[in-house]
Amino acid sequence: MAELINELTQYLSALYTNPDPTIKSNANQWLQSFQKTDEAWITSDVILKTQEAPIECKLFAAQTFRAKITFDLDQLPEPHRLQLRDSLLTALSQDSIISSKIILVQLCLSLADLALQLPEWPTVVTDLIEKFGKDPKTVPVLLEFLTVFPQEIVGNSKIKILNQWSTPEIAQLVPSTLAMYLGAQGITTAIKSQIFHCLSSWLRAGEIQSSSAGTQFILGCAFSALEDDSLFESAVDFIVDLIHETQEIDESMPVIQLILSFLIALQPKLTQDRDDPDKMRGYCRIFVEAGEWYTPLILRHPETFLPIVLAIRSCCDYEDLEVVGITLNFWYRLSKGLHRKREDANAKPLLDIYSSLVQTIIRHLHYPDDPSSQVGQEADDFRRFRHDIGDTLKDCCYVLGASVCLKRSYDIIVQAMSSNSNVKWQDIEAPLFSMRTMGAEVDLKEDGVLPMIMDIIPRLPAHPKIRYATILVLCRYTEWTNLHPDGIPFQLQYISSGFEDPTQEVRLAAAQAMKFLCRDCAQHLITYLPQLHSFYQNMSLTLGQDDMNEVSAAIAHIIAGLPAPQGAAAMSTFCMPLVEGLHNIAARKQAPTKQVQQNVSDLLERLDTFLSIIGRLEGDLLPDCLKSMGEIWTVISEILEQYGSSIKLSERICALIRRGLTFYGEACLPLIGSVLEKVTAGFEASGCSSYLWITSKIVAAFPELTDPNFLSAVQLAFERQSNRVFPLLNENNASTISDVIDDYIHLLSSLMDYQDQILISSNCFHQSFPLVLTCLEFFDPEPIFTSLNYIREILGHSSLELQAAASSSSGAGGKPGSATSNAPPGSNQMSVPVAPAGYHLFAQSINQLVTQNGYLLSDVLLKRTLTDFPEDCLSTVIILFRLLADFYPTQLASWVPSVIERLPPKVATIPDKEKFLLAFKQALEQNRSELVKQSILDLVKSTKRERARERFTEER
Repeated sequence: MAELINELTQYLSALYTNPDPTIKSNANQWLQSFQKTDEAWITSDVILKTQEAPIECKLFAAQTFRAKITFDLDQLPEPHRLQLRDSLLTALSQDSIISSKIILVQLCLSLADLALQLPEWPTVVTDLIEKFGKDPKTVPVLLEFLTVFPQEIVGNSKIKILNQWSTPEIAQLVPSTLAMYLGAQGITTAIKSQIFHCLSSWLRAGEIQSSSAGTQFILGCAFSALEDDSLFESAVDFIVDLIHETQEIDESMPVIQLILSFLIALQPKLTQDRDDPDKMRGYCRIFVEAGEWYTPLILRHPETFLPIVLAIRSCCDYEDLEVVGITLNFWYRLSKGLHRKREDANAKPLLDIYSSLVQTIIRHLHYPDDPSSQVGQEADDFRRFRHDIGDTLKDCCYVLGASVCLKRSYDIIVQAMSSNSNVKWQDIEAPLFSMRTMGAEVDLKEDGVLPMIMDIIPRLPAHPKIRYATILVLCRYTEWTNLHPDGIPFQLQYISSGFEDPTQEVRLAAAQAMKFLCRDCAQHLITYLPQLHSFYQNMSLTLGQDDMNEVSAAIAHIIAGLPAPQGAAAMSTFCMPLVEGLHNIAARKQAPTKQVQQNVSDLLERLDTFLSIIGRLEGDLLPDCLKSMGEIWTVISEILEQYGSSIKLSERICALIRRGLTFYGEACLPLIGSVLEKVTAGFEASGCSSYLWITSKIVAAFPELTDPNFLSAVQLAFERQSNRVFPLLNENNASTISDVIDDYIHLLSSLMDYQDQILISSNCFHQSFPLVLTCLEFFDPEPIFTSLNYIREILGHSSLELQAAASSSSGAGGKPGSATSNAPPGSNQMSVPVAPAGYHLFAQSINQLVTQNGYLLSDVLLKRTLTDFPEDCLSTVIILFRLLADFYPTQLASWVPSVIERLPPKVATIPDKEKFLLAFKQALEQNRSELVKQSILDLVKSTKRERARERFTEER
């Protein structure tokens, strides 16, 4: 034993003091392995009883006990568990452990976890009070145990609670014992603080009632403790937790009335301690907690509970915005009930508070006089706060009416502009921001205040911040403008002038406002299209790409509402110059410099913006429009040939092709062969994955098409692209071309969904499957999901069902692909059954694929599921194994045991493996796929427990 303890001490020393990371890692592994052994029980006990043992060893022993009690208690026979309890109690009595907070906490956690699993120790609480509660020296042990004990009840999901310790007597004993200590003579500040923490712990766990913790004496002690800086935080936490536990209002009225009396007495502190932000934050937490839970009482008895609301209102006036932020949820909760009582005379004091709140909120929205005083995180926090408190303005609108609140903002602007002194931009910007925030609450038919606001806009100072805020106000009310179109000419002019402002944020606001104005007022702006075309041409010479995209989106919204003939003409007006720009670049055959590629990308992106919003015009396209389709494709194909090796440009081109598929529909079928040829050549030349992506979209765009020319073009493109993908995988590490693999599997999946005869009859069907297995090794969830769903489509193919049905009816059996199940779970049945003359060829190809790859598939599925697959994958993995069990039970019975036997012990223990293999074998023998599911779920649960143990020990 001495040698083992000496060895353990050396490893602990290496872990904590040796700078070599390899030595540290080896030491950590040894210590983790040691904690799993049976010897760890007695070794830890000896260490804790050895007075001269180093503190590191004692801490490790305490942590080991907690880990063993959590995960390995079944190693101890039941009689030995009571001996373990006694050993822990003995250890907790030692002076060296009482004086070491970190060891004390670990041992109390160990004892708590043990007690909860010992049904033969129902008197745990009374026993601990009896043992440690009489001597002032050991009271800290009792308080620490009583603090962690309820925390483990609600927070430790790794143990099964078997102890029926909780009784009404205990629920009274704990708070009465703690109250006794609070009243004891000579009690230290540290003990008082621990008592408040302990009371909070029991309240949060729901193990004591608010009535027993909220006595006159305990509340008096807690509120008195607010005077002591060293007790302030623990007292605030306890008071907040107590208020939280009185949320069952009718049952808790006596306690609530008592709390209310203390809150009223506390109210003057909001004035006395206004210079102390920490205390103001604590007071605010208390009043807000009461306000949120007592909202029904405030609405029912406003005259009685008004002091709480006034206190929170006072907190909202405070200059520390963190304190103000604490109050916001209360205003939201109160507004929901107050809205229904607006006509009640008793509610007038509350309505007056909301009315005054509007002005306070707008004051808090003000930027500082020196904006440069806020930088970095502070500036970000303030911007976030403005939006948060802006939501409280919406609550005010809900209570008072949006017009009333808008009028308040309007009046503030008028007052600021009428002052004799020079108006500060902050005094105008804040109410403008508030108007934008309140937009969602304003009735679109509002005719009182909004016209006044629109009238004052031309007179606002021309400061960039004010201009920015004003444009965003116009942007927020475009739906209102649609019903009041008289303002469109001015708004269009005002927003357009924003593009000429030297300040970037003003230009961005103008671009956003133009987009929403054109979207929401499209019908009113049709006659402005010629004017907008001139504007578009002029702005394209000066605006940046982002702004031009917004303007393109704005105009596209107008075009989208036009019938096909007029819409196509408008499209031609705005888009053909962009196509012409691409043609000019292609004609010059310029080298693909960074600037040339950027120019191409900008033009492609603007075209994509138009098509993405317009989608497809209503009605049939005219011949001229269809003719232009061919002209556009000629230009795009030239760009693809010259610049398609660029990843960015290939993505732009393919995205534009997809938009074209939507816009033209089946009218573009004559060009599909050429498109597939070009994108395939582009992929062969560049290896850019976007070409695979657009091929899958083309397949999905025409799911019912049986045209031989189309099918031939798809098959040729698929096989050529496959023959380019396979060498890429050999030449590169799979993780470096994950985008290619992901898009290729999407293509396989599209073919399986819509043109399975092309896929399954191709040699590439078999050659591609190792690549699918490789994808299952990735860590990115998206390709994993794609691969699993593709495999599900293969194993659930209708040809296997037809084969199984034919085999069953003919009495054949025992060959690969046979099964007795007529409706395997997760099967992906085709809407059109495979022709009887050909289904067996499909089934034969799938059988061959599964036979060749089934072991590797089972291996990767089980290994990743038991270690690091995303949790959302589990249901699909189970479906795959159920399908394999239905169609390939014999092969599966040989694959899975081999995989399981090779799993390392840290993934699955030997008992867990044996239990799973037995259950899995029985499930296959009984031909019950639901038992296959259960056996896998049980194994996953067991391995999760082992991983939880690893994390638990690593947290030392």
